[in-house]
Amino acid sequence: YETFSAKTESSGHDLDFDSRYQKMIHTYARVMRSIVERALSKFKYVDVIVNQGNHSRSNDVWMRVFLKHMYQDTKRLQVLDNASVFIPYRMGNTFVMCHHSDKCKPAQLAHVMATDFNQDWGEANYRYIDIGHIHHRMVAKEHPGVTIESWNQLAPADKYAHDGGWRSRSCLTVVLRSKTYGEKGRITLTAEEVKDRIDNLEPGTTSARRREVYTV
Repeated sequence: YETFSAKTESSGHDLDFDSRYQKMIHTYARVMRSIVERALSKFKYVDVIVNQGNHSRSNDVWMRVFLKHMYQDTKRLQVLDNASVFIPYRMGNTFVMCHHSDKCKPAQLAHVMATDFNQDWGEANYRYIDIGHIHHRMVAKEHPGVTIESWNQLAPADKYAHDGGWRSRSCLTVVLRSKTYGEKGRITLTAEEVKDRIDNLEPGTTSARRREVYTV
């Protein structure tokens, strides 16, 4: 949630929340920094996209600024602008647009991508739109010229989702996309596997370090 009132800013919906707003901010910053640091330790170049979500829109805007300032001297890291709810990401023949999809529905997104980013659309051979919002995997659907897909996430269902009957799988998906050939494969980590990996950390790992690994 993005305000002390624990309501969505746009619609005023009540959200499950921890009453300590400062604690959430601290956790968000620690999680994002941990992810970035881990990525930098593994890859030569890292691009970060903080997509605006309808439960965290204002927080996602300041998070992008926070990361931009924190890593301003790290030439291997790029934090993409998220002032717009439509975020283009181009790498060679592969073009990806990120959008949470609470505002613009999947059927319309292909038109937005082709219109707003027509040069990238025309030059790229492989096009994808990654969305969130619904918190479950929507099997990839090929619209004319682009594949649109949504993804699961690790957080358990809140009361609204539970009472509404949503029972999506808790997992993370790593999609391997080549700048030359588009998607090459994917890896799925269930919430159970993430927990098992934490439990099986080498002996002597401190509790603080365990928490850091969990956030990744």
